[in-house]
Amino acid sequence: MFIEVKVSKLYKFLGLPRHEKWLYLNTAIWLLGVKAGLCILPFYRLCGWLNRNDDLNGRLADVQEILLIVQAIERISQLLAPLRMNCLPQALVGYKLLRQKKFDVKLKIGVMKNLGDRLVAHAWLEYQGEVILGNLQCLGQFAPFPSLRLVRS
Repeated sequence: MFIEVKVSKLYKFLGLPRHEKWLYLNTAIWLLGVKAGLCILPFYRLCGWLNRNDDLNGRLADVQEILLIVQAIERISQLLAPLRMNCLPQALVGYKLLRQKKFDVKLKIGVMKNLGDRLVAHAWLEYQGEVILGNLQCLGQFAPFPSLRLVRS
């Protein structure tokens, strides 16, 4: 059963248009790189790497393009679930890939106390005030850090 699911996903991937295959491969590489970077680099250094060539022109959203990138991040993250691709690597990769396409997305990181009175953090992306990646039912309970900007190297 497990093998059948993996083979069907492989056939589905092979049937995608060339640009979508590239998007999925590129997303996988970025997710793995960011996950490794979070383990071995200081956060400011990783953020500087993610911000390279980050010139925006205020481009209007092509909703399909945004959805395709977000979908790729979510699907590849599920595929790489054993590596614990949680919200932070996903949001950082989404930030990088969408800003490469000149979309002015905002990275948000927030905290809240859970029922056990422990601090819980979450990262998500917003575009024009709407959550596009990392939406949770309880997202409104997270207190976002004010105007988080990834620092430049």
